[in-house]
Amino acid sequence: MLFGKIMYGIIITSFIIVFLLFNLVESDARDKIRSELVNDQKIHGETMTKHNSHLISNEFVIILEKQKKLALYVQHNSYDSSIDISELALDTYSDIESRMGIFALSILDNDNVIKIRVKNGTLTEEFVGQDTSELKFVKEFNKKQKPLISEVFLGLDNYSRITSTYPVFDEYGKLIGSIVVIINPSSFFQKFDDTYGLSSDVLTIIDKEQQIVKHSVPELIGENVFEKKIQSQLNIDGSDNKINELMRKSFSGDDVSFISEFDGDEKLTFMQPIFLNDEQIFTIILSIPLEKIYSKPQSILLSAEYIVYILIGVTGSISLISFYFIKKQFLKREELQKFSIIGELSARIAHDIRNPLNNIKLSADLVSRKNSDEKLKPYFETIDKNISRISHQVKDVLDFLRKSPIKKEQVNIKVLIDNVIDSIQVPANISIDVSDCSFNANVDKIMMESAFSNLILNSIQIIGDKNGKITVSIKEKDSQYSITIEDSGEGIDSKIIDKIFDPLFSTKMEGTGLGLASVKAIIEAHGGTIYVKNNPTTFTITLPKILD
Repeated sequence: MLFGKIMYGIIITSFIIVFLLFNLVESDARDKIRSELVNDQKIHGETMTKHNSHLISNEFVIILEKQKKLALYVQHNSYDSSIDISELALDTYSDIESRMGIFALSILDNDNVIKIRVKNGTLTEEFVGQDTSELKFVKEFNKKQKPLISEVFLGLDNYSRITSTYPVFDEYGKLIGSIVVIINPSSFFQKFDDTYGLSSDVLTIIDKEQQIVKHSVPELIGENVFEKKIQSQLNIDGSDNKINELMRKSFSGDDVSFISEFDGDEKLTFMQPIFLNDEQIFTIILSIPLEKIYSKPQSILLSAEYIVYILIGVTGSISLISFYFIKKQFLKREELQKFSIIGELSARIAHDIRNPLNNIKLSADLVSRKNSDEKLKPYFETIDKNISRISHQVKDVLDFLRKSPIKKEQVNIKVLIDNVIDSIQVPANISIDVSDCSFNANVDKIMMESAFSNLILNSIQIIGDKNGKITVSIKEKDSQYSITIEDSGEGIDSKIIDKIFDPLFSTKMEGTGLGLASVKAIIEAHGGTIYVKNNPTTFTITLPKILD
């Protein structure tokens, strides 16, 4: 009787110990998983902020190029009255608005008085004749007399605005006016939320005066991040706070990341400066709630935990019931023999429990090191094999890129490439030659512009400061067209040439590692192919013909 009670006590104690050990292992694994998930998310977050920074900067480069062209017409009009500036202003507005969306375009004279204004695609008399000399951005522009992207300010219509201003000089270099593109910051920056499928409360833009330009709460636009209203939301008490130090560092041109509490939630925050012509014009802030990072892997582990708890409970119950019947049926020698069997059974049960625990631990470690769908599959398979074959696999845990649907239209590829080259600031040491062959393809114009822009910019970066040439050849084949982009740069290391289309692979310190991967995805989504060869470096793209 006493011996039976002792055995019951040993079995129950053993399972309590197993349960406690599992909780300790699981807690340690969970902490490691969280740590590794945050580290992996930092890589993705830095990539997203850098990519969006490049996109925003490129938008303003294009706006300034369009303003420059109009400024030349205005200059010629000063001595050639036959040029209709109003029509040219309408064309420029339409050209810019069709690509990125702007609020209005104004032409100012040398007294900062509005002479022509275009809004909603038509000429308007609204604010024409208005003296803008007292606006802060006008004062700054008159002082610098060079292209200027303003900070956020209260416009003549009492709404928050930012501007891109381009000077107009006469033939003697005297300032005679300016071209002003007025932008509604909320709508202008809204599209960058969709680049990686982000929610509207994730992305924030700060101007060079540390004022909020884009935020999910419109009432905060124009507020300074170091003022009490914003500091209280950031849970910052005192100007010397560590977070303030990091923010000042970013506003001085550095990219930073940190974990902070904002709006009551812990968030992983990234700050990346946005440069235009080597001058910082904005700072982009990406804040991702940690709960979003943890939630899916955590739910998977929780399912595994429940199964292990059930296994422990079922195994314990079977052991206790088995021992009860064994004890009841056998006495003395037979009872001792059964005790021996129970001992072997206990050892086997311990072995059977240890293996699932080890497998769960290994799976947890694997999840902590991997963050893409393909690499998570072994983790799910391990759990399936060792924990009663879990039926559901999580399709994606940490990936924030949603692909937008392709909107195809017939586009002349040569014209498209020419437009891309016109929108890029090509260094004086590099020439670009495009063949005369022309054809129409059924493609998404915006996506294809992005692809060719990435490839040409990549060639420019490879050539660097040396004199060089980029040759774009367009050829017709049987059932497809091919486009080759060849540059005179130093070429690609043969050891890495097979990896250059892999996401996050980059050999440049400032690179995001997404450019060529994005190009490949775009081309393949259009039914085409892309490959690269060395000596010289040549990217070859094939696209299917439009069949009659």
